[in-house]
Amino acid sequence: MTNKHVFICALYIMGLLWTGCKSKDSNVAMGAFEAVEIVVAAENMGQLVSFNIQEGDTVQANQILGVIDTTQLYLKKKQLYAQIKAISSRLPDIAVQTQHFNQQAELASSKLNYLKSERQRLANLVASDAATTKQLDDIDEQIVEATKQIKVIHDQKEAQISALQTATKGLKNDPLPLMVQIEQIDDQISKSLVKSPISGRVLTKIVEEHEFVNPGKPLFTCADTKEMTFRGYFDGIQLNSVHIGDVLPIVIDVNKTDNDTLRGKVIWISSEAEFTPKTIKTQDERTNQVYAVKLSVDNRSDRVKIGMYGEVVLKENP
Repeated sequence: MTNKHVFICALYIMGLLWTGCKSKDSNVAMGAFEAVEIVVAAENMGQLVSFNIQEGDTVQANQILGVIDTTQLYLKKKQLYAQIKAISSRLPDIAVQTQHFNQQAELASSKLNYLKSERQRLANLVASDAATTKQLDDIDEQIVEATKQIKVIHDQKEAQISALQTATKGLKNDPLPLMVQIEQIDDQISKSLVKSPISGRVLTKIVEEHEFVNPGKPLFTCADTKEMTFRGYFDGIQLNSVHIGDVLPIVIDVNKTDNDTLRGKVIWISSEAEFTPKTIKTQDERTNQVYAVKLSVDNRSDRVKIGMYGEVVLKENP
């Protein structure tokens, strides 16, 4: 065989190899696993008197992980309760403060009863000509005066009761702003408890116990690693075979020689291309722009970690 024939055969074999590799490579898209990281910040100011967590700890939603000093808030709340108690002690005792009217009314009623009895006696005497009608007229005037006096006492008592009730109502309303302040302090105390907003894993511990923190100071980051997201990068040709809702296999490395396969559901496809990230290698090195695609992956088995690389294997084109 001549050199020319050898060269032609070599070119033919290389062409077949390139075609096979390109066909295989065009069905693989690389990417990495990620999770939604939440930065938990302090909502109150003070010393972090308790903060017993470590990176990698598993936490539950609303689990108390630390406490910011609440001493001053507690003392302020105690002061407000003392003010409310002082206001309550100034509430008038209506029954006690109107008791003297009852005594006056009893005396006036006793006098009126006596006058009525005396009138009856005089009326009998007048009938027997043993007393004059003037005496009867005089006692009638006294009865009228006693009746008026009882009414005056009753009116005075009602006026006093009305005034005391108005004062009582005002004093009972005085604690309302203080109660609102107590509710505000209770809210601040609740915000002094450092809680995890989600069930997940502590990724980064930013501050340590006994440090002084201000509102907005980041304390730690966490993420729900039970539901991971695989962000893969596809070229334009690969993107044509990917649709929302598709379930695709994702291959991850177990060790230097073995790998494992997970399933991911396509939940988002980027609407515009971007330059290939430096951390991602495309199988076709000629590709310099790719489309990001997110796949939701069930990670309750904790098989993958944040930042772990993987490959999405697409079906072979017919």
